[in-house]
Amino acid sequence: AWAVEGGAATDAGEAEMAAECVREQLFRRFYKELPYRIALKQVDFKTLRDGSTRAELDVIVPDDNVRMIVVGAGGAAIGVVGRAARLELEALWKRRVHLILNVKARK
Repeated sequence: AWAVEGGAATDAGEAEMAAECVREQLFRRFYKELPYRIALKQVDFKTLRDGSTRAELDVIVPDDNVRMIVVGAGGAAIGVVGRAARLELEALWKRRVHLILNVKARK
């Protein structure tokens, strides 16, 4: 369920595309140790004044142990995922993308 406030249908499509891109990179990076109960929740998606896109997503994982794996030492693992997804989106959309990923454990 994607809700984009004040945005056009293309925004919703692009927000969904951003989430799919992140999901794909997560599975590429963690294909063996990552359980398939990972969820992505859109926090924010908007076009900025300079024409770039800001996409913020919560990566919701089952527990703190999985969270530590996904974040990695000093944020290295999620950094690799975020960078790969951002580069893919920038190539697709031909504009700068600011991708913010927050890894959270289910309560």
